[in-house]
Amino acid sequence: MISSLIIALKGSKIKNINLLFFIIGGITCFVDFLTVPIITLGLPLIIYFLNLQKERNLSVKETFKIIVLASLSWLIGYGGVWVGKWILVDILYGKNIIKTAMEQVLFRSASDTSIYYKDAVHKNIYILGKNIAITMIFGFLGAIINFIKYRKNKINIEENIINSLPYCIIMIMPFVWYFVLRDHSYEHACFTYRTLVLTLIGFMLIFIKIAETENKNSEN
Repeated sequence: MISSLIIALKGSKIKNINLLFFIIGGITCFVDFLTVPIITLGLPLIIYFLNLQKERNLSVKETFKIIVLASLSWLIGYGGVWVGKWILVDILYGKNIIKTAMEQVLFRSASDTSIYYKDAVHKNIYILGKNIAITMIFGFLGAIINFIKYRKNKINIEENIINSLPYCIIMIMPFVWYFVLRDHSYEHACFTYRTLVLTLIGFMLIFIKIAETENKNSEN
């Protein structure tokens, strides 16, 4: 929430957004190791794109570049703190913690268990339940209201699809996380389901972005 507020207030004035995501990733690993860490990547990214799109339209290439670099920066920060803790324990206590940690990584990713990816996804979506339908309704209503309000203005479908691309990518991040950590996402679905907030927000924004008009975009 703090990082989202910083990005919302500073917007494109932030000189090095990748450095900020690197810091966010490191702090996330320290305070929220394996509950819903991917949210600290997805939500700030959503806000960052919303800010950028108020100023100008982004190309497909630029969109992918921002997402890839920000995600890598976040991952390096997250992984760096994680591995750093292993190294410190080895140095200070002389225990073979790195081997133990790697075994846990393999276990949590379900590489040696019977948990299937579809089981992890199904369980998380099941817990989320009716919120999916509610979000779809609100997203659709938001798009309709947007369309009616600016119905006299022209809608550039191609441009709007490109503008909705960042949210299409961000909304699938939870499913990538569930794939990588299938066992953990299945066993602890009672809290990992919250990661799907990125999917819900992304879904609503796609509806709204596709219904945007050219004049409305220029006003923003």
